Amino acid sequence: MQLRRRLSGFALAIVVALVAAACGTASTAGGGDQRGLTKLRLGLSNLAPGPEHASLTIPQALDYWKEMGLDVEYVLLAGGAATAQALDAGQIDIAMANGLVYVRAGAQGADLQAIYTYVTKDFTQPFQAIAGHGVATPADLAGKRVGVQSLESGAIPVLRAMAARAGLSDSDFEVVPIGSGAEAIEAARRGAVDVLAMWDVAYREMRDAGVPLQPINDEFFDSLGFSLVYGARGDYIAENPKVIDAFGRGLAMGSEFVSTNPEAAVRLHWEVFPDSRPTGLSEEEALAKAVDLLELRWQSAQPVAGKWGYSSPEQVQSAIEVWRRAEARSGDKGIVEPSAVWTDRFVDAFNEFDRVKVQEQARNYK
Repeated sequence: MQLRRRLSGFALAIVVALVAAACGTASTAGGGDQRGLTKLRLGLSNLAPGPEHASLTIPQALDYWKEMGLDVEYVLLAGGAATAQALDAGQIDIAMANGLVYVRAGAQGADLQAIYTYVTKDFTQPFQAIAGHGVATPADLAGKRVGVQSLESGAIPVLRAMAARAGLSDSDFEVVPIGSGAEAIEAARRGAVDVLAMWDVAYREMRDAGVPLQPINDEFFDSLGFSLVYGARGDYIAENPKVIDAFGRGLAMGSEFVSTNPEAAVRLHWEVFPDSRPTGLSEEEALAKAVDLLELRWQSAQPVAGKWGYSSPEQVQSAIEVWRRAEARSGDKGIVEPSAVWTDRFVDAFNEFDRVKVQEQARNYK
């Protein structure tokens, strides 16, 4: 697999500036402010969170976190690798990233552990081939160019595992970073890539822009989960269990709100991240498009065993297996125990809230 690199200094500068700003305005984990709230720096592996992430902005917009004693600050970071590095360095307290980022960190000896699963199915699957480029099965990846958001994308290990199952080596195809949004759409239109290894919302945006796509299916990946998760350092988890409880409960309440009233959830997301509102559209058109993206994501973000934030042992193990197939094909390198990657000790506490009350709030929100 060839890796085509792009200039990334500007993106790195953004990451450094954002993290530095966060460190200058937020106290360390467990610290308080003059209002008696505990500061929490939440790192997001996305520089422009769209409406599909409304479950993480609702607890901010509706003061769920504040009422439980938290002052949450968002820190926007360029990709999962940068997010994991910032978390490991103590520059943020909790981070949202692909579950495979935490598996990779565990394989490399970092003490990072997922605490809350947000996307419970593999939202990168199925990968999409651009129609007319001669790709119908994983074996057809040979000699093709695969577009990813960045070279740190969590879709790359899944891509490598899929190729290995088809008998291909990493050198049989080329991985090309194409960014996201308009940049990625333009790359697909001009034929810069043959296949897309991205995510649900990106595929929908491609189709809406007129890019003809067809799925590449592999049944091995149908049962994958543990896709987007929140995690923290082991020492932070040990020292701040009440903060973890409150943080995850706020997310669970936000998820319940989204499930009840996606339209209101989108409007609240726009209040927190106004730049995520589509431009050049009427209010009605912008809202319809954003709700469509949120509902698409929500198909992959349903609770497991009736619990928000939960991943089953089988889902965590399947993520580790994907990593093993993709990155650790010999010796002991990359062997990770599920307990080093994920803990469900807080999940019951996350779900200890009045669901009926949140549902009523969502239904009645104006």
